[in-house]
Amino acid sequence: MLEKIIEWWGNLNNAERIAIIVPVGIFIIGGIAKEIWDRAKKRGGDCPGEITVDDSQKIEHVKAKTVTTIQGSSLDRSRREAGGVYIENIEKGANVVINVPPATPVDYQDGVRESAVPEVRQLFEAGWGHVTKREFREAIGVFESCLGLEKDSEKRGAINIQLGNCYYYLRRYVEAAEIYGDGLKEAQKANDKEGQGSALLGIGNTFYLRPSDDGAKRDENIREAVGYYNKALKFFTKDEYRAQYAGTQNNLGLAYTDLPSATSEERTENVRRAIECYKAALEIYKKDEYPVDYAMTQNNLGTAYTDLPSATAEERAGNVRRAIACYEAALEITRKDEYPHYYCETAMNLGMVLVNIDKAKACYWLKEAYSLREFLPDQGKRLEGIIERVCE
Repeated sequence: MLEKIIEWWGNLNNAERIAIIVPVGIFIIGGIAKEIWDRAKKRGGDCPGEITVDDSQKIEHVKAKTVTTIQGSSLDRSRREAGGVYIENIEKGANVVINVPPATPVDYQDGVRESAVPEVRQLFEAGWGHVTKREFREAIGVFESCLGLEKDSEKRGAINIQLGNCYYYLRRYVEAAEIYGDGLKEAQKANDKEGQGSALLGIGNTFYLRPSDDGAKRDENIREAVGYYNKALKFFTKDEYRAQYAGTQNNLGLAYTDLPSATSEERTENVRRAIECYKAALEIYKKDEYPVDYAMTQNNLGTAYTDLPSATAEERAGNVRRAIACYEAALEITRKDEYPHYYCETAMNLGMVLVNIDKAKACYWLKEAYSLREFLPDQGKRLEGIIERVCE
């Protein structure tokens, strides 16, 4: 057969050969171009918007948990798009912890809508309109125009926080931190407690979420986050700013959970601090007042109990029981039909903690999470492997 093809090709003249080669070549090149384009679209679809990542923002694999953000309405906030879910790299058989990165940063407006400058009021409304449509680049230009017109330090601080939020939404955390810092300076000039606390909380969030491909740099970022959250709590007191206090305590708990530890004793102490932070948040986040914040904090508390080192088998069993109770409390709120994203993550966590206790229940919850695998960055491939190993 091959000899006949060679003989046939040899009998063709140059014009006939070109007539055959050109369309075949175009077909092959077109196929390669389509494959490149499809791959590029797939990579671009992993994150909302066109996200710029500079050398200080390279991606690392980190354990991401539910970071509380401060908004006017807890329920409205919780229904917003939550963004991606991150899964920690694990060894075979180890626990997987999945949670939600922050959907929205701290929201602080402090009367900008009542500015004495009419143009500022108009521009701020226009900027806020862009934010609600997730047009963050357009909002940046409008908020910058606001800053050029507003002279009042308290309102300038609030505008800077909104401007920082736009960079935060775009995951440009280094720039967001710088602008929050400008907001902090303005709030300090005006002796604005809530503005200072909001800016510090925003900076802390940027350090907590700031990606890095260097372990030492990541550790440094977590320590910075702890420091800023503690500074924010000096302004967000429990009695005066209850919701802000609870949100900051939740985020501080996350940072303590991820804080690098040199020894097992230090690790235990950090996780215990995280547990105390979550409990402090839950003193404010009551089930009937802040249902979704309550559920997300219960999820984080369950994760902390799962992570807590145990000296004895009895102590470990107690921590596991507490973790299960926390996850179950969260699932009472984040129901599958109403909050599928949060349901998926907590179902995954509950399934993993049940693996060595009740395989039937573990498989139920793991499969529930897998049924919502569109919320997982790997489309549930890792979870599928776990189910194959655990479930019959």
